[in-house]
Amino acid sequence: EVSPPLVVSRSALEGTSQLPKFEEDLFKIVPESHTCNGEDAFLIPTAEVPLTNMHADQILEEADLPLSYCALTPCFRAEAGSYGRDTRGLIR
Repeated sequence: EVSPPLVVSRSALEGTSQLPKFEEDLFKIVPESHTCNGEDAFLIPTAEVPLTNMHADQILEEADLPLSYCALTPCFRAEAGSYGRDTRGLIR
C-alpha cells in the first residue's frame, strides 16, 4: 500500500500523458500559494499519476516485474463528458 501525495508537478502530469490534453479538466494550484519543485502544481486526477512517477527516469529490470501497488486517493478533476461539463468543482 502506498499513500501518494495529492499534489504533483507539471512534469509528473506530462510524464503520464495527462498534460497537455486534460489541462482544462485539472485543478491547478495558483503559484502564489504553492509550487512543486519550482513547477506549476496540480491536484492529482488519479492515484496513477504519483504512483507511476515513483519510477520516473528509471529503467526497470525485467526480473523485478511486475510491480504491484495499491493506493486509495481522492481524484480531483472536472466531470468528463457532456453531463456536468459546465459545472466545475471538487464534488462529482
